[in-house]
Amino acid sequence: MGIEDRLFSKLEYGGLMCGDVVEFYGGEGCGKTEMLLHLLIKCIMPDQFHDINMDGRSMSVVYIDCDYRFNLLRLISILEQRYCKACQGVNQKLVKLSEEFIRTCLQRFYIIRCDSIHQLIASLHWLEGSISNNPDIAIMLIDGIGSYHWQDKFSSSNGVDQLCKIVKYLCDEHNLIVLATKSAIKKQFDNSRSSYKSRRRSDIPIPYSSNNSKHMDYMPNVWKKLVKYRYILTKFDTFNSEVNVSANQVTSYPMYSVILDQTLSVEISECFNITEEGIVFK
Repeated sequence: MGIEDRLFSKLEYGGLMCGDVVEFYGGEGCGKTEMLLHLLIKCIMPDQFHDINMDGRSMSVVYIDCDYRFNLLRLISILEQRYCKACQGVNQKLVKLSEEFIRTCLQRFYIIRCDSIHQLIASLHWLEGSISNNPDIAIMLIDGIGSYHWQDKFSSSNGVDQLCKIVKYLCDEHNLIVLATKSAIKKQFDNSRSSYKSRRRSDIPIPYSSNNSKHMDYMPNVWKKLVKYRYILTKFDTFNSEVNVSANQVTSYPMYSVILDQTLSVEISECFNITEEGIVFK
């Protein structure tokens, strides 16, 4: 299934298949949520709108927000900017139809927000009935699949195991494609004998540095077996400058990369910026 050619066209079969689970892994601020937003927009936009080529997929999408980071105004802003940009040089009169275009896209969008592992599990059980009644739902996006892992681990409720099994069931029974983000962590060990406090707490995971792309998994085995493709996102210290001639200004955007972390016959590595129009691949 061709969702985003820059990421998935070189995969086996030329794209994602029904039932595939894709993980986007990286530290804070490396563009994971923005990547999900980009893929969401690609899915819910139509291919054509009043004879304007939008290069969308016309798919219905369920977006599960585990970290309360989803910004609806950001989604609407990107949709509006992409539509207005597509109208340039085609028919400027159609710009006034931007509200209709946005409504058309949002009709394919469903969002669930959760603040606990048990609420997320209950939402997925409810979602099964919704998918049965709406066969157009083909994609499920989960922002923060590991958000409740440590809380669940210390409470010994096995909620994450249940969550993974439900996701697998939805993939198998309803042919869903699941795209999920997972925050990276690492263990830090302090070898200095003078820092007793650091040595004493060296077993506690700390936030992952986006400058180090090595993967470290902490989810249960059932999730590891589910993931077919893992992409690692990284933020660089370098910037890319763009000149806006009409506004007579230069804007600098940080550079990011997304790399397929898997041994395949092809290598997938892309660089991108995060702009007002969303993700722009270079």
